[in-house]
Amino acid sequence: MKFKTDFLTLIAVVLAIFCSRANALDWYYNPSFNYTERYTNNLRLLASNIKPAPTTMFISTLSPTLAMGYLEDDSELNTSFNWNQLLYHEQSNLDFSEKLANLNYLFKGEKWIANLAASYGDQATLGSESVQLGITGAGNVAIQVARYTRTLAPSLTYKIDEKNTLNLSGSYANTNYGAHPASGLGFSPYKSSQISLTATHAYSERLSFNLTGSYNNYNAKNNLASSCNYFRLSGHTLIIDPNNPLPCELNYNQNSDTLNAQIGVNYALNETWSANASVGLRETISHTIETFSPTAYGRFNINGSATTIPDSTTQGKTYAIGIVHNYEKGSISFNGNQQLSPASTGTQQNITQFTSTASYNLSETISTSITGSYLVSDTINSSTVTNASVFNRTLTSITPNLRWQWNEDMFLQLNYTYIEQIYTQSKLAATSDSVQLQFIYQPPINRQVK
Repeated sequence: MKFKTDFLTLIAVVLAIFCSRANALDWYYNPSFNYTERYTNNLRLLASNIKPAPTTMFISTLSPTLAMGYLEDDSELNTSFNWNQLLYHEQSNLDFSEKLANLNYLFKGEKWIANLAASYGDQATLGSESVQLGITGAGNVAIQVARYTRTLAPSLTYKIDEKNTLNLSGSYANTNYGAHPASGLGFSPYKSSQISLTATHAYSERLSFNLTGSYNNYNAKNNLASSCNYFRLSGHTLIIDPNNPLPCELNYNQNSDTLNAQIGVNYALNETWSANASVGLRETISHTIETFSPTAYGRFNINGSATTIPDSTTQGKTYAIGIVHNYEKGSISFNGNQQLSPASTGTQQNITQFTSTASYNLSETISTSITGSYLVSDTINSSTVTNASVFNRTLTSITPNLRWQWNEDMFLQLNYTYIEQIYTQSKLAATSDSVQLQFIYQPPINRQVK
């Protein structure tokens, strides 16, 4: 893909620009390897009465990774290249080779910090759209489709004085999908871009306030070849008749603009307790066009017609809260947030999520943790035809974890995950149990000063 070439070119340009200062650079390279064996009794998180039936399966993942970059007093460059080979033992047709690349460049001036982050991902929807990831996609993992993601995120932070800073940041994400059955399963390519400005005031060493304003644009386009098969011809009129369908196509385009304003506070009670909270309001205006293109039916040919759904405006709240307590042998944290998130359904989702994690070090080499999460996902500004609201859902998960540091370079990690997902419109419920064993080899970072 063109972006893959552009991404590698970006890395080469950044390296070429800053290699002229090589005498002062501390270069590093850090290879690592991760082997994962996972068992699941419901791979696609299907309800028990849905066909095909839930699949019990063992999945092996081989993941070599190479991280490279340099560290300097006023700048650093970090890149990573990761390859995940997924092997599905009972269904080899699902095997997939995932490729991921990340770049992050940071430069510090006397009063400002500039940062540039970029990424490329060639993944499978059974992983990248997985409900375990929470807000990514629609929680629709009924089929496996290639998912291509490209992101770019520059930011600039300026220190006005000892107490006040300004941060200007932007982000761009482009997500496309490989070929898949056109059955309205909700995989719509989309682009999402955002620009935001944050002002922060440090009232004291422990207390600070921030104010953020942002603008976001979301655009999704798709061609759903079988989404309007319930139409038929009566004379020269197209009418709905599910028993006598006329094949046709639906071209879908939604464009949404969102303005958001948010105020927040950060407070450190002491060295072990800290908290943050923010509240805000958003307004989203969506413009949707759907074009029907019926195919020939007998001796009749029908011209396509475009339907412009009236612009819709919705208001909503955004908030976030976080509490962290660190103690001698572990930590406890709680996070909650409500935000608007781009989705693969061709529209956006209003995500409300609460997560709590507790960790404890049993010894110098063995640690354990448990994470619980509750998520509510609601579609906003859904088209009446594509009806992306069928993906509205609630999801509850709990994951206990045991980690053993075998030696300085090697780790073993054992996870169990229980998931319950309920689609609120259809009332379909599904549960999943997964057990995962990971072997992680990560030698110390190798550095070479030139």
